[in-house]
Amino acid sequence: MNSIPDIRWSAATPVLPSARWEPVTRNPSNLRLHPSIAELSLLDVVNAINTAAQQGQSLAEPVAVTVDGIILAGVDIWHKARLDGRKSIECIECCLNEHEAIQFILDHHRPQRGWNAFIRICLALVLEPAFQQKARANLRAGGRYKGSAILPEAEHTDVRREIAAVAGTGVRNVSKVKTILAQSAPAIRQALRNGLLSINMAEQWARLTQRGQVERFAAYDGERSHRKLIREAVGQRTAEMPSPLEVIQILRQKEEDLSGSVEVRPSPFKRTVVLVGNDIVSTATNSQQQSSLT
Repeated sequence: MNSIPDIRWSAATPVLPSARWEPVTRNPSNLRLHPSIAELSLLDVVNAINTAAQQGQSLAEPVAVTVDGIILAGVDIWHKARLDGRKSIECIECCLNEHEAIQFILDHHRPQRGWNAFIRICLALVLEPAFQQKARANLRAGGRYKGSAILPEAEHTDVRREIAAVAGTGVRNVSKVKTILAQSAPAIRQALRNGLLSINMAEQWARLTQRGQVERFAAYDGERSHRKLIREAVGQRTAEMPSPLEVIQILRQKEEDLSGSVEVRPSPFKRTVVLVGNDIVSTATNSQQQSSLT
């Protein structure tokens, strides 16, 4: 068997097309996540299990593993099998080292929604020492390297290009992520993993103190939520909403009846948008109905 069997995730292109895959039966307790994935907390296993359960995934499908027991694909199936106390699961096995395994995992998961550019680059950076060693070997072969520990800038660029290719992203993003990993607060890195923040913005904030970064993110996240709320409010049919004059009259009456019941907050937006509760809408609607009856 020289190719991946025709199962649901067979669209992945293996890093080594000539690699030999063999069907095997393995004990789930003898399998494990790739060390780098576990260390970087790049997989939310619980979420994967819930997704698998919701989709009614079959545990009869094989899990792709290396000979050493590193899981290449099918983490959710493997983990659920462990929870169920299963003693064996069907797998397909290939002889890949840890670096080749990372490349396979990245290639396989690239189309999946949960693996954003930040996650892929973090994992691909594990390969940086191997790419640096390869660059030095190329320099030695060309007679341009005398054993210095510092690679010339051109070779650094080549290393970043290889990391970017494996991660499926731009070269500049690789440099930005390295800066983020070295200088950013843990909360910022978590936000990047969750897709709540862009690499660009996080890299700009990396110049601030960690407290400053967290404060910026809190303000940004609040503004983003505010924008979403406004978009949803503006997107509602205007026929369902009272006119601005009706709203002002109702708010004035509410404040007169109970001081402090109406709160006004400043907004960075040039357009004035008034967000009102359903009680205001109901009051205005009832008022309109009574007017039409008289």
